[in-house]
Amino acid sequence: MKQFLIKITLFAFAVGLSILLVFSMADGYSDALYMRFATSQKQSLILGTSRAAQGLIPSEIAKIISPSNSMGEFYNYGFSITHSPWGPTYLASIKKKIRPATKDAIYILAVDPWTLSSTTKNPDDSSHFEELDHAVANVQAVNMNPNLFYLTNYYFDPYVYILWRKWIHPRGFINNDGWLEISIEMDSASVKEREDRLITNYTNNNLVRYHFSDLRFVYLEKTIDFLKTHGKVYLVRMPLHRRMFEIEQKLMPNFESLINSLCVTMKVDYFNYVDELNTYKFTDGNHLYKTSAKKLSIDLAKRIANSAR
Repeated sequence: MKQFLIKITLFAFAVGLSILLVFSMADGYSDALYMRFATSQKQSLILGTSRAAQGLIPSEIAKIISPSNSMGEFYNYGFSITHSPWGPTYLASIKKKIRPATKDAIYILAVDPWTLSSTTKNPDDSSHFEELDHAVANVQAVNMNPNLFYLTNYYFDPYVYILWRKWIHPRGFINNDGWLEISIEMDSASVKEREDRLITNYTNNNLVRYHFSDLRFVYLEKTIDFLKTHGKVYLVRMPLHRRMFEIEQKLMPNFESLINSLCVTMKVDYFNYVDELNTYKFTDGNHLYKTSAKKLSIDLAKRIANSAR
């Protein structure tokens, strides 16, 4: 019996050690979110949903802005429409990601009607906001590597994928600066198929489910107010396809006037790229292709640099 218990203990130890070893190998190829929770606290941040996560490259922006040392480690902390709309959950996570003593940093907030809307019956019912079921709400340690809580609760693929995902034609990779780089087929037929599928989904599902939330707007204000204690805040509306813009106009026709008024009140700059359809390439009408992400990041950095003069 004693020998059996020793063998069981050794086996359990070996299994646990193997799992920990696999977890330690999780990286930017593992999934589209993990590394955001497995990097150290940062100073300057890009914030928003997947449009920002895929469309803004911190390292490219930093090259032009030439931030001081206190603005170092510029990081993309954007997630998705379900994980990171403006609200108490995202703000709490942002506060954990920023080094407390940070001053003179840069914060770029990507805004659009979806980030100010909710799918709840009462759009201002924060106790039922959709993000509460997801990682941003429930992963309390956002600066831990390996992040055991995330990997055991929010990594949904077989763990063996951590070992080989980078070798099996990966489509997504989180770079060291947090930019989610998507490599995908960009022939016209593939792009059109993805675009049609996305537009159909947003038209038939999202447009019906989402409604403007006054509370989310209040939390956008609170987020700006908090970030201004650590540095300079800029708002940006990402480029998007004409068809997606038409959907957003139906969801929130007063979006521009609302954001412009907010920026005047909060004394922050706003850069609107919504009309620049022909300047950028999209993977699906909603997200920028990586070459366009670089183009936008450079252009935005130049505008920010000019606004600071």
